[in-house]
Amino acid sequence: MAIEIHKFGGASLANPAAIKRMGALLQQLYINQQLVIVVSAMGKTTNALEYALSTALKHGDLEEALHPIETLHQETVDALELPESERAQIMFMLNDLRTLLYNLPTAEYDALYDQIIAHGELLSSLIFAAYLLKIGLSVEWVDIRSVLRTNSNHRCAIIDSTLSSPLVQAKFNNARTNIYVTQGFIASDTLGATTTLGREGSDYSAAVLGCYLMAKSVTIWKDVPSLFNADPKQFVQAHPIDDIDYREVI
Repeated sequence: MAIEIHKFGGASLANPAAIKRMGALLQQLYINQQLVIVVSAMGKTTNALEYALSTALKHGDLEEALHPIETLHQETVDALELPESERAQIMFMLNDLRTLLYNLPTAEYDALYDQIIAHGELLSSLIFAAYLLKIGLSVEWVDIRSVLRTNSNHRCAIIDSTLSSPLVQAKFNNARTNIYVTQGFIASDTLGATTTLGREGSDYSAAVLGCYLMAKSVTIWKDVPSLFNADPKQFVQAHPIDDIDYREVI
C-alpha cells in the first residue's frame, strides 16, 4: 500500500477543538490507509519558545515566559482527556524544557536555539499521536531526529540524503501501524545534536519524507478553505482561487 504524507501546521493543531477536527478528518477520510503525519508546533509556540530562550539568556523572568507555553499544552492535554501514560510523557517533555531553560548549557546561540525550539514540534506531535490513539486509530509516534540526518549548521541545517533516505525507509515502511505521527522542521546531525531546517521548514520536511518514501501524495493542510489571492484574515475582499498553475504557486 502506497504511503501518503499529510502535514498539519500550527493553526491546524492550535487548540483542542482543532486537534479534534483533524482527528475526525483522519477517521472519516483515511481509515485503513498508511499515512505519515508531519506536524508543526501548536499555534504560536515557536515564537513563545524564542522569547523564552531570549529571556533565559538575559536572566529575565522565566516563569512569565514559560507560563503561556506550559498553560497551552497542559490545558490541551486536560481538554482532550488523554490517558495517564501519554499525559506523563508530555509532562516529562515540558519539564525537560523547563530544566533546560533554567540550566542552559555552554554552547553557541544557534545550537541552544535548536535544542529549545524543537520542543514545540515534539510536544505537538506527542499530543496529536496520543489523541489519535485515544479515538481508536493505529498510531506510532516517531522522533524524526532518529532518522533525518543533517550537517551541523544549526538553524539552517542541510539534509544528508545519503544517510537519511535508508533510515527513513526502514523506519516508516513496516506493517505494524497505519499512521505515523512525526515532526517537521527538526532533525539531528551525525553526532545526535538537534538541528532545525529554518523557520517554516515543516512543509519541506513533509516533501523530503514524501520523496524518500516514494509517497503517493503529499498534502499540506491549512486553516483556510482554499488558496486565496490575499490573506483573508487581513483583507475582507479576498477571494479563493479555484485553479492555479504550479509555477505561479512557486
